[in-house]
Amino acid sequence: MAGAQKQMMIEQAVAAVASQLEHQLDAQLDRLDNMGEQDLEQIRKARVQDMKRKQEKTKEWLAKGEAARQSGLAWRERAGRGRQACVASMHAALHALPACMASTRQRHGRRAEPA
Repeated sequence: MAGAQKQMMIEQAVAAVASQLEHQLDAQLDRLDNMGEQDLEQIRKARVQDMKRKQEKTKEWLAKGEAARQSGLAWRERAGRGRQACVASMHAALHALPACMASTRQRHGRRAEPA
């Protein structure tokens, strides 16, 4: 009985949070739908200013020599190694998944399905 009450309380709390998030999302969508030209122009100006700041920082880094080692082929090589490691770990995880599922089924008394 206490477990059912806890479950019901949890469901009510989750429903309340979901409802609140839905209202916030609806308000945001309404605001975006009702934007005028002035609002869009402000967004454009802010974006241009942000791009200018980033460009200035890049110029400063280049002047200091810090960006030189992060640019070009060395950066691409590091990014490629990271991607290869990610793919390799995903490959290993996918190959381990059937064995993991079979052992879980065995622990819970279910018959292991053929792979």
